[in-house]
Amino acid sequence: MKIIFSKPLYSQLLEEGRKENAQAMIVKKVEAPELREYLVDTILNNIIVADPTPNKKYIEWAARRMADTARRQEVDSEADMDTYFAMVDRAKDIIESRARIIVVNLKKYHKFAERNLMDKNIDKYKDLNDWEHEIYKAEREEREREEMKRREAGAKETTDYLHDDDNYMIVRPRSEDSSCYYGKGTRWCISATRSRNYFDQYTGEGTGFYFVLFKHLPQDDVYKKLALVFTVGDTEPSEVFDVADDEVGTEAIAEAARHNIFGEVLKKSKTGQQIKKLKGPGRVESYKQAFNDIVEEYDDFVRTDSIEDKPSLQEVFLGLGLDEDELRNDNADLILEHLEELVNDQQYDIIGEAIAHFEDNPAGPTDADYQDLYDQHRYDYLYISYDQYEENRWY
Repeated sequence: MKIIFSKPLYSQLLEEGRKENAQAMIVKKVEAPELREYLVDTILNNIIVADPTPNKKYIEWAARRMADTARRQEVDSEADMDTYFAMVDRAKDIIESRARIIVVNLKKYHKFAERNLMDKNIDKYKDLNDWEHEIYKAEREEREREEMKRREAGAKETTDYLHDDDNYMIVRPRSEDSSCYYGKGTRWCISATRSRNYFDQYTGEGTGFYFVLFKHLPQDDVYKKLALVFTVGDTEPSEVFDVADDEVGTEAIAEAARHNIFGEVLKKSKTGQQIKKLKGPGRVESYKQAFNDIVEEYDDFVRTDSIEDKPSLQEVFLGLGLDEDELRNDNADLILEHLEELVNDQQYDIIGEAIAHFEDNPAGPTDADYQDLYDQHRYDYLYISYDQYEENRWY
């Protein structure tokens, strides 16, 4: 005979089974009877109430964490009565403080796990401090997502889009919203959301910013985004900043372009197609490893002129149009020249588009802004003149 339970009844039975398991787990190897009673009657009941799930799926994990805490407390059963109960009280205080971490954060954890901001397998977290820290990071990530969502509409209205294809994108932010939205994930002070943002100040002083996103670089690559800085009269970026906000110079544009080419070819290669079939985090990690293998082999190739022992790099150059018989050690100079022509084209295009745009769209107050101020005020004690040969210069 087959017995089928209804869903509510099954959930109720599951909950009762977990409660019984949790009662056994929370006192496992805990000897002091006062602590055993306290753990079951007070601590576990508080945890059960705090568990936001219908079938109380977190209480067994919480019970194990509390048992770990209780076992670490020193309670000497052979001590005199006053000392014994003092040790019990101290142990209860520590257990209560650790239980409070669970009670306060269980609802938050459940929400973040449902939103894929934390691992849904709570058994992964063996240490309460680590678990609490991950919740803190998830809270911060949630705030950043909400902040970006709030800024998104304003950003798209105040951004100049210079270039956007399969390889890279160039944008010129025209507002703090735009700078924060397209600078997300960087440490640039002009894209800061949790500290003072300097976008308006620097822009008002005549500095223009261009963000370049390289689409084939791994997400955590320090060159994934570069900020190109221009001031009046520049014929190339005066500064270039990577994701970590380190000034890296214009040579970083070439290196980012080179690595971006590697990534583009990798995705189209046989290896890349195999990686594409993977699911979840494994795909990301496999791509990053394959990408790093290419970069390491390239760096070694530059040092040694040896390519015949580098299968990953050979696959890239085949994807760039070279023939197998060209991939020889004695052909190293021509192989590198072939790559550098592609790199230089991307680098010059990126810098050239930014320069051309900045010449037509300088940063800082516009002529209309100055004229508006001039019209608003009486300048009885000042003489105002406009230099028609130097844009945006009033004296």
